[in-house]
Amino acid sequence: MVSTQVRRVLIIEDDEGSRAALQTLLKPLCREILVAATAAEAMALLRGSVPDLAIVDVRLPDMNGLDLIDVVRGEPLHDALSLIVCTSLELSAEERRRLEQHGARLLPKSALTPEDLLQAVLCALAHTRAARLMRPDLQTPRLAG
Repeated sequence: MVSTQVRRVLIIEDDEGSRAALQTLLKPLCREILVAATAAEAMALLRGSVPDLAIVDVRLPDMNGLDLIDVVRGEPLHDALSLIVCTSLELSAEERRRLEQHGARLLPKSALTPEDLLQAVLCALAHTRAARLMRPDLQTPRLAG
């Protein structure tokens, strides 16, 4: 039987209330939740870990979340990282195309329900596992406990 528990998720969100809400919602699914309020913090965390999933806000104080995704996708270590983009912004067709190119799922905050987010997380987990099976060099080390 395959576990549905996400080993490690990275939340990249500058709004403290949104970060806390995401953490509370995801805690039952995750063994470890990493949080970053800026793109710089996210990049530092990504240098030290390989999350299964990143939830990214578009409007960050130091970098556009879409640009951050471009940088992350340029790193071979994070090829299998699943991405969910949560934003209250209306994205242009070009911005949506960029997300699609990177395999990121867009979830507008205005219509986001806890059920939608949890379903997206479970789908992302399945994608990450499949991608890592195809690339053993990207498999996340097992956590103790």
